[in-house]
Amino acid sequence: TANLSRADLRALHRYLPLTVPAEVRAYLGEAVRAGQGRDVSWRIAGDLWNVPFDAPGAAGTFQLAGALDGLDMDYLPPSRQPAGQAPWPGLRGARGQLSIDRAKLDIAQIEAGVAGAPGVRLSAGTLGVDSLHSFTPTLSARWDARGPAREVLGFVQASPLNALTQQAAAELAKLDWP
Repeated sequence: TANLSRADLRALHRYLPLTVPAEVRAYLGEAVRAGQGRDVSWRIAGDLWNVPFDAPGAAGTFQLAGALDGLDMDYLPPSRQPAGQAPWPGLRGARGQLSIDRAKLDIAQIEAGVAGAPGVRLSAGTLGVDSLHSFTPTLSARWDARGPAREVLGFVQASPLNALTQQAAAELAKLDWP
């Protein structure tokens, strides 16, 4: 068991066990651009060869938890962006609660700004990866967005969400919003 009063989140990828695939650790190294962890607790119990203890029947504990502050994160860093695809706007100045339990990563209670949309605030957010140990991890994200209608729609329209919604945001943006 270890406790840290603060930690540089840009180094998070270096604290993960080597059993987490190098590609996942590299992604986190690119995606996390800034931020601090506070009141971080870390607990490992069991045979270290089995960390993060996510194999069926594996006995042991691998847990990390703490508060996040000032997190700047790009979900899809530029080096991983498909050519010609609109970028996903990143989080800026995010606060939340980080939890890693075995190979599952969760960030809850996220409040954040959005890159390129200074009037938009995200709240009640969650980010998660079911298995950091997977060679094909999937990032899930959910939150509420608030701000001027034009800016929220602009955020959607300038991201891959525009294509996923069949350009509905572009049509809404044409309306006369206050």
